[in-house]
Amino acid sequence: MKQTRELGLFEIKSGTVNVGDPCYERGTWCAGELAVKKGVWKAVAVKGWKKQPFEVGIDSGQAGIFDDIVYAPDDDAWYRSCWAITLKAPGARCPQERRSVRVWLR
Repeated sequence: MKQTRELGLFEIKSGTVNVGDPCYERGTWCAGELAVKKGVWKAVAVKGWKKQPFEVGIDSGQAGIFDDIVYAPDDDAWYRSCWAITLKAPGARCPQERRSVRVWLR
């Protein structure tokens, strides 16, 4: 049985999500974009692997699923806001693991 952890709800307005470390520019080999349905989604972290069409690398110690409307890795204020969330809020992270992870959406 896979271990899961509910993280909360989020809304996708654009129909596209960027998955990866927020320091990566669009098109980086170790991040990706997915076309998804617009609307409210439930974020669930699942311990385990499921193959996706791209790998998600982590250089800054964080990764996320970002609506394309707000994804702005070249904006210092936006990037700092990602760090603030990572450092203060509970999340599905495991800092001792220093390998690439694969992400799946359901």
